[in-house]
Amino acid sequence: MPGRSNSKIVSTSKMDDVRISGHGSYYLNGKKMGLKGLERSLSKMARKHHGKKLDITISPDKNAPTEYVVNVMDIALRLNINGVLAMEEE
Repeated sequence: MPGRSNSKIVSTSKMDDVRISGHGSYYLNGKKMGLKGLERSLSKMARKHHGKKLDITISPDKNAPTEYVVNVMDIALRLNINGVLAMEEE
């Protein structure tokens, strides 16, 4: 089919979630933590996947500061984690 992609479709229903509040707080699966704690936790989770790439959702609130979203995307890139950005609809 024209326009067909060989990319694997990732289901977000069972992914770990990083939420970023409008005030810039980070939450990993509902647990509030600082940026360094978030990176440590994601690093541990990535190591447990034994060669398979970890998939996470990045869920910023509508008013979350852009730099905080970029911080999470940067961590995901450095740790070789697939980050799926889940934006709120307006």
